[in-house]
Amino acid sequence: MKRIIFCLLFIPTVSFGGWFGDSKPPDALTLKAATESAQQDVVLGTETRAFKRDNGWVDPNSANRYLVRYAYEIALTDDMPQVVLNLAKDTEAQLQEIKKNPGFMGVDSLNATLSISNAASNWINGQEKPMDRVNTFLSNCAECIAYWNNDGGEEEATTRHRNVFMASWSTLESMGFKDNMKKGDGVPWHSTISFMKTENGWERN
Repeated sequence: MKRIIFCLLFIPTVSFGGWFGDSKPPDALTLKAATESAQQDVVLGTETRAFKRDNGWVDPNSANRYLVRYAYEIALTDDMPQVVLNLAKDTEAQLQEIKKNPGFMGVDSLNATLSISNAASNWINGQEKPMDRVNTFLSNCAECIAYWNNDGGEEEATTRHRNVFMASWSTLESMGFKDNMKKGDGVPWHSTISFMKTENGWERN
């Protein structure tokens, strides 16, 4: 009889202990969500790494909602000028694809071209001596110089090359990358992800 009573008491204790211990989403779930979310931040020529669970807390507005913050890095997969060049070429290819399907009255193509042109103009206007910086940046990348100058190419193509190059440069700069960064150099980033506790366990919200 004593053994039976002990078992009856022990089983609920373990069950309740497991339930109360589930007060926050597990690391495996949060890490998976953080790595997936971080992919929204990368661009061609960059990658994420060094994920670390930084903090977590219950949402003050919802007892079943839990927020987890991860710190990580976004790193260059090549030297900065080459990354900018590759991103520029990819952007140019996308523009060319949009031209094939420009949308109603060419609106999609026009908007894409204007977006790139405005980004390039804003980048130039935000500096005192932009061409000095361009020359320094291109000096150690022969392929970058060839793309920028577009020797023998049409003027329209040269303008497009330079605009997508500057727009791509601006994008990487806004992410925290510096002109002199090399392959493997990274910048710190973080993301906060929301989880909801359901009857089936924790799920990303």
